[in-house]
Amino acid sequence: MNIQEFQEQLSHLIYIELLHWRGRFQNETINVMALDCYPWNEGLELSFLVESDEDGNEDKTDSAAWRWFQFTNTSVGGWPAANNLAKQMGQSYSKKELDPKVLFETSAKALMSDKVKDGLKGYNLSDSFEFVVSDPDDPKANNYCMGVTNR
Repeated sequence: MNIQEFQEQLSHLIYIELLHWRGRFQNETINVMALDCYPWNEGLELSFLVESDEDGNEDKTDSAAWRWFQFTNTSVGGWPAANNLAKQMGQSYSKKELDPKVLFETSAKALMSDKVKDGLKGYNLSDSFEFVVSDPDDPKANNYCMGVTNR
């Protein structure tokens, strides 16, 4: 799997999915958008932490605790357009062609791309809105979006 192609395809898929879900979230203020990647399970998931859910104690890297956790995902068939890319990711991981850290960094770049930012137009984003990509197997992992520059 070419990592640059993965990044471009993932950005495009997220963009399309955001267009699809825009109406559902029109009355929500979004504080965090998370992308979870599970190469060992061929999983890609998008989650939102919305303002109405926050009481100030949420762990912004623990998307599983959010109401809009996995609002779209490949693991239970809710994001069929991303299934092929998730499968390629999983195969590359299984063959040890893909370092998970590189995957998470590349996924962060995809999530923070101009294409995804265009897809977020029309969403109500909080002043403190942020993107999150973390290692789902490491609860102490940093947010891979921190310090990412899209070149």
